[in-house]
Amino acid sequence: MPLPDLLAALEREAEDRMTRDRAAALAEADRITTEARERLARRQELELARATARLRAEAERQHSQATRAAEQAVLTSREALLARVLALGRERLLAREPGAGERQAVTALLGDALRYLDGGPVEVRASPPLLELVRGALTDRPDHAVTAEPSVAAGGIVRGEGGRVTVDASLGGRLAARELEARIVILKLLEAQG
Repeated sequence: MPLPDLLAALEREAEDRMTRDRAAALAEADRITTEARERLARRQELELARATARLRAEAERQHSQATRAAEQAVLTSREALLARVLALGRERLLAREPGAGERQAVTALLGDALRYLDGGPVEVRASPPLLELVRGALTDRPDHAVTAEPSVAAGGIVRGEGGRVTVDASLGGRLAARELEARIVILKLLEAQG
């Protein structure tokens, strides 16, 4: 083969090889670029998922804190309301003239209190509006003393057995003894009212 033909053949072969090498290099560059984009997309998705998880966890934590704070505020308000209602109940027992039902309840409380004590002398500190009622409840106990005590709410405080035994026979004492039950009833009434 003559030299110019050989040179032309070698040139064609070199151009073909350059074209193939260029195509291979471009394909490899495309593959590397695609792979890099996919890796970048996976990394971004992973970072986005991590950031989303962190934000979600923080939002849940803040929501829990806000819920606890709101629940605490409700409980504190509810407790303040209960305390106020019970205080008003005690104030009303001290301030107003007892009705027939309350007089009957005080008489029953005094009877129960006297059953706890032996037959000896008793002292009763009674709410002023109920002095006569208390004296009437003690007619079977000849040895007794009744004194007015404004701090006793609707009833009397009975002391006997030489001062060793004291029994609260007042509606205020009954309210204090049954405060937990009263709180439950008050809460049910408040919830029913909305």
